[in-house]
Amino acid sequence: MKQSVSVVVVLFLTLVATSARAGLDEARKAFLRGDYATALREWRPLAGQGVAKAQYNLGQMYKLGLGVPQDYIEAIRWYRKASVQGDINAHHNVGGALYSGKGVSQDYGEAAHWFHKAAYRGHEQAQFNLGLMYARGEGVGQNDVHAYKWFLLAASRAPPR
Repeated sequence: MKQSVSVVVVLFLTLVATSARAGLDEARKAFLRGDYATALREWRPLAGQGVAKAQYNLGQMYKLGLGVPQDYIEAIRWYRKASVQGDINAHHNVGGALYSGKGVSQDYGEAAHWFHKAAYRGHEQAQFNLGLMYARGEGVGQNDVHAYKWFLLAASRAPPR
């Protein structure tokens, strides 16, 4: 009996994951062709179910005002949900919002925290942003060695020109 229950659970989870992947793919295709209504219709329920990529993408739509009114507060809400699940791009965007003060109170120290979370996982733009923050002493102690380190790491990930 226990084995049959676990088989059913595994099958159910596989179906849910496959369905979410299909919804994410359909939404991405719609988004790329400028069909924001379809992208929103596909991503919103997935985001509500806790799919981090859908949450991040909704954040992007609100940040940029694509298919929805531009709303930085709503964008941050979705980025934070995706961040809790470890989405590296959401970490970076939460840091960016805290740095700029769009949708949240400006807080360089907290921005540096979020940029570090993304940078340590290899996010090139977060690495560059940390380089700037260390060079300027924004939210972190001014430190040319750390600035150089983050700039070098970011540059090593940049595509060749």
